[in-house]
Amino acid sequence: MIIEKLSSLTVKVSLSHDELTEFGLNFERLDSDNTETKQLIRIIIEEIKRTLGLNLHNENLYIETFSSRNGCILYISVTCTDFNFKISNTSNRTDYLILETSDEKNLIRFSCDLFRYLEEYVVSSSLYYYNRIFRMILKINTIKKDSIADYAENHILNVMSGIEVKTATEEYFKCIFESEAAERLSGKKSF
Repeated sequence: MIIEKLSSLTVKVSLSHDELTEFGLNFERLDSDNTETKQLIRIIIEEIKRTLGLNLHNENLYIETFSSRNGCILYISVTCTDFNFKISNTSNRTDYLILETSDEKNLIRFSCDLFRYLEEYVVSSSLYYYNRIFRMILKINTIKKDSIADYAENHILNVMSGIEVKTATEEYFKCIFESEAAERLSGKKSF
């Protein structure tokens, strides 16, 4: 469990798949009506108090959850509303970015930086090639879509989106890596 204080009212908590499993949970089962989730939240609140000195026990909390490659991320915020805690599961809020370049070095640099700074927002990646053009399809959490698109443009990559571009790429381009393409190009995963 990794806990980061983002502000006086918001804390970011990263949990691994193993940590979720210890509570009989996975990302899809996180729900404020679930007994195991309530127990997990109590433990997280205790850990926040222990590590950051923030006492959230008597506060109204809003908790957003995001799926990540390694487990999940929770943003816990103190709120003024009248509920004890509410979990907003954003697992279905993903979108595709299609990145295009003729220079594989730019794609490699982008992949390295992506996994250095924004790894937790990448759900999956694949790589395609056709007529000296590389296309990487990224499935990402929409919360950072604009940031990742800006990041790609800074690495001199053409950025496209939409299911039509994704489908055309998968149909007409040759698949190099069906999965974990960005991880492989960044060196985080071996070929």
